[in-house]
Amino acid sequence: MDRGAASYPDKVFLESVDQRTSATYAEVTQFCRRLSRKLKKIGFGPNDRVALLSNNALEHLLIYFGVMYYGATICTIHVEMNAVIIKEILKSLDPKLVLFEEGIGLEEEIRQSDYPAHALGSWSQQDCTGFVAEVSGLSAENPAPVYGPDDIATIFFTSGTTAEPKGILCSFQHLETNVAAVLEAFGIGAEDRLLDYRSFNWASAQMLSALGALCQGATLIMPRKFSSNRFFEWIKEYKPTVVAGNPAVFNMLLAKNSRQATSHLSSVRFMTSSSAALPVADWKRFEEQYGVPIVQG
Repeated sequence: MDRGAASYPDKVFLESVDQRTSATYAEVTQFCRRLSRKLKKIGFGPNDRVALLSNNALEHLLIYFGVMYYGATICTIHVEMNAVIIKEILKSLDPKLVLFEEGIGLEEEIRQSDYPAHALGSWSQQDCTGFVAEVSGLSAENPAPVYGPDDIATIFFTSGTTAEPKGILCSFQHLETNVAAVLEAFGIGAEDRLLDYRSFNWASAQMLSALGALCQGATLIMPRKFSSNRFFEWIKEYKPTVVAGNPAVFNMLLAKNSRQATSHLSSVRFMTSSSAALPVADWKRFEEQYGVPIVQG
């Protein structure tokens, strides 16, 4: 984070499509330092946990980066998929702090959990609200991080498609190793602009697009969720070089009329495919229809 702020202070790091706002490397780093002071003031140490209940938003990633910057454990929970078992998940995590996006419909469950909880709020260069405002008012003096390589950086949950979701513990060293491998495999560089609409509660989006962009000095463009109707508008406006995908997305795009849309795709080096096997026939048909290579994750 500090390296990015030093090398590309005014470069846009996070571009939130639906919120129509962005944050530079310097701004994100300043927030992470301030959040570190907040966590230190609360009494956080290594492996103490922050539970984050939020959909895709710039504030989601500010908290995600900031907790790990300090050296505590960030626990990202997919809100929609885990709504009926939120109380059980929080009990298993035993977090020292719960941060939740307002309007997600889980306020009562969070209140009943008895853990210290705060509304996440919003961030902008002009004004902040909620917990984010509390953090933004603190000094940006950089406190010493508290973690070691074997401490837990993040806990994310499986989708629970065959059983109850399981919390997967990932140490700082494991996370660094995985992200380095992903970046090498996909060839991500500082000049890249990654478009990813997948939930940033999932490991794949975190490692490729969030941490991958951070480590390489790239820009992350993040809609709240996929929209086949707006997809080509995003490509035209933001000119991404790498776009995340999955078999469901490719099927929806294959059903679109590609003649007008193909002209917008000249910036895209490739799209990724993950989460499930992509049938070879669909893979070939997409590349032929749109002229964009698919890199299978």
